[in-house]
Amino acid sequence: MNRYALATATSILDHFEATPPLLGEEANQLVQSILRCCGYTATDSGFVENHEHGVDCYFIAPMDGHTQRVGVEVKSTVNKTGVDTVERALAIAGSGHFDRSWIIARGGFTKEAEQLAESLGPGKLDLLTPTDLRSWVAKQVADSEVQQFDMSIIRRAMQDLAREIALHPESLYRREWRDLERILREVFERMGFRTHLTRPGKDGGFDLELSARDADGLKTFLVEVKHWSEKRPGAAVLKKLVKVSIERAVEGAVLLSTSGFTRTINSGLLEAAAPAIRLGNDTKIVGLCRTYYRLSTGYWMEESLSDALNAGTVLI
Repeated sequence: MNRYALATATSILDHFEATPPLLGEEANQLVQSILRCCGYTATDSGFVENHEHGVDCYFIAPMDGHTQRVGVEVKSTVNKTGVDTVERALAIAGSGHFDRSWIIARGGFTKEAEQLAESLGPGKLDLLTPTDLRSWVAKQVADSEVQQFDMSIIRRAMQDLAREIALHPESLYRREWRDLERILREVFERMGFRTHLTRPGKDGGFDLELSARDADGLKTFLVEVKHWSEKRPGAAVLKKLVKVSIERAVEGAVLLSTSGFTRTINSGLLEAAAPAIRLGNDTKIVGLCRTYYRLSTGYWMEESLSDALNAGTVLI
């Protein structure tokens, strides 16, 4: 199920939960619509041999590692559903016609009904309130869809923070270190770079890998971001960046720090074969965010991406 289907199912659920009064058949049709949004074929008027044990609908779905045929009884009343309904559902589950039974009750269940289901129904019977059904529906969204949706929310938030730093530079110091890395990713992508953000806590010597193509071909740059309040990065940090830059044969690398650098940082540059390594402070980071802001309001880049990346930094 994708996010659009989830939104549709949620809207139907809102109607199912909030509409008083709701006729039994109408409630049944709403539940079937919800199941269809989740990608399941809901069949109306399922039954077992004894007509008194009829269910409102049934569907087939993977549950507990197996494909199961689930009989569903829908209780449209706002009163609590009692033991008699649970006993009937247990009989359905044990009839051989269904692998599992659901009772979906708008008004919830009595304590006695819940106790009976808990003692006799594990793996055979599920009691669902509208809240429970809502949780089940949310879990039907594919993991990749969830991750993509969550990431889009995070990225929009980082874009907003980039604009905030551009307009209010003092807000830079209120940002968490991981957020600053994410903010800069949005900045560099807006500038035209393709970006790769490393995993949190993975100290491989750099946080961002940037790539861009110009007249000379594809160029790759590494960016390490340090957002420390009480200390400044020094030679050890620079050595790591130099080492990984040589290993990856990149065009250049930039070490950005909001707290400046130690006086002895240059001693970390010991490799003659190292690419161009540059240092940038908080002013550079604010400048990058201002570039993002200008680009987001119709401004265009008049310089090459390499020049834009290097502007305001110090070559060591």
